[in-house]
Amino acid sequence: MEKNKIIMVGVLLVALVSVTAALFYVSTILNRVASSSQNNGNASYHGMADIVPMKDIKMISIEDPITTNLMTENEKKHHIIRLTASIGINSKSKDAKTLTTQIEEQKVVIRDIIIEVLTTKTFEEMTRPNAHQALKEEILEQLRANFQTNGIADIYLGEFFIQ
Repeated sequence: MEKNKIIMVGVLLVALVSVTAALFYVSTILNRVASSSQNNGNASYHGMADIVPMKDIKMISIEDPITTNLMTENEKKHHIIRLTASIGINSKSKDAKTLTTQIEEQKVVIRDIIIEVLTTKTFEEMTRPNAHQALKEEILEQLRANFQTNGIADIYLGEFFIQ
């Protein structure tokens, strides 16, 4: 009976040490991931940013609609796309003030970036079910790379017309 108690206590002790080690390992990994995502994007400008609460997003509208041709696979059929866009700036990011000024002053550059992305798309690509989201992600990635920041929280597409 005494021997069984000692074995039971030993097994429980080994289990407790194992669980503690696993928790320590997981918390270390999670801390690394959290600290790299709070980097504010100085190392990488790609991918979607953490979700930013709407109250922390400052909207900058690209006033005029953007209209351009889509890439043509068939010389007989030409398609156009027309959309409106707004840029969402994370007002809590460290470079929010300078980024807002930069974007306000460089709307022509932003329009050009959006047009460059759009002209690489075909009608078939743009009529797929996930086309809207994929387009937003690609434009967002290009804007972040060009402005060298993750302070751009999102791009919002208003009017979205393909013919």
